[in-house]
Amino acid sequence: PEVGHGQSLLFTDGEHLVTYPQDDMDRLIEIVCNLLADETRRESIAQAGLAEINSKHRPVHRAQTLLDAIKGLDKTAVKTRLGQSAMIRSKYLKLIYLHWAEAYGDTELGRKYLAAATAR
Repeated sequence: PEVGHGQSLLFTDGEHLVTYPQDDMDRLIEIVCNLLADETRRESIAQAGLAEINSKHRPVHRAQTLLDAIKGLDKTAVKTRLGQSAMIRSKYLKLIYLHWAEAYGDTELGRKYLAAATAR
């Protein structure tokens, strides 16, 4: 369904995927019937969608975007942020680390999260 979740910023409706108005089952049925009747269009959309995912939306692409963002940070901002690391850990990360420590329990990963939560 097209629900305004940002998918339309990444993919083009009718080219990479096909969406339908949320809660409009009549329109959904119409779209599905049309796609089932047109194998060429259906396959074209599927291939274009997969090509778009493979060229822009795999984990390696997200990692590269993050790396580029980090490399582009102002050195003063990085220094300031590193200077605030203790506050960031206690105010923002501790609760998350404790959550994951509990979720993973007495496993190696759980112990690492607990150590991160209790580190000073």
